[in-house]
Amino acid sequence: MIDLHTHILPGLDDGPKTIEESAEIVALLADLGFDHIFLTPHFRQGFFENSAETVRAAADAFRNAVGGRFPSVRFTAAHEVHLGSVFDSEGKVRGFLCFGNGHRQVLLELPRQQFPFELLLHTIERLFSAGICVVLAHPEKHGELAEHPERFRELCERGVKLQVNITSLSGFEGRRVRKTAEMLCGSGMVHAVGTDSHRFADAARFVPKGLRRAGELLGEERMSVIGSGEELQIGQTGEILTWS
Repeated sequence: MIDLHTHILPGLDDGPKTIEESAEIVALLADLGFDHIFLTPHFRQGFFENSAETVRAAADAFRNAVGGRFPSVRFTAAHEVHLGSVFDSEGKVRGFLCFGNGHRQVLLELPRQQFPFELLLHTIERLFSAGICVVLAHPEKHGELAEHPERFRELCERGVKLQVNITSLSGFEGRRVRKTAEMLCGSGMVHAVGTDSHRFADAARFVPKGLRRAGELLGEERMSVIGSGEELQIGQTGEILTWS
């Protein structure tokens, strides 16, 4: 099963500071059935300016350090790219890490604060024009979208894929976020899942319960399709592609 969204590369962003805690999270996820974990540190100008080279090097070091302990787990490095950091001052796509098999996909994060929906649509259109497909990270967390649920459907109709956080289904982000995540599951608009793991204690408390709830809402067959990466056409390879 694929976990498309984690922050477990130590020391790069607001995730674990030590490789020991990172390994604890991997052990937990592996025990729960995750065998392909995406390492997706933040890519946000002015906050977490992790270059593609930095993330690649950190991912290689991480594999060398812990991979032997988890021989059945595959790791793929990518970025979680903030909406405001997609383009540089000249309007060109920045050099973040994408993923995919033969086609580029980016895990896109939305701002916490309100933003024009048209800005998101325009950004998506420009990315698609550049040959980059969009996977929207934890859309259930964004209140403005939740207040206009028809926008989720519009995004899907435009070719955007939605990644829901497992932990949202177990209440980590509160009742409103949980209800929105449940609605997306029930409406067939979930194309990928992720744990968005940052801390072992939070992962241990919220991921197992959320995973059970995802199974209840999506059903075994649909959960299998999502967990295999079939919806995103990434399977077990998850080739890393750098946009340049």
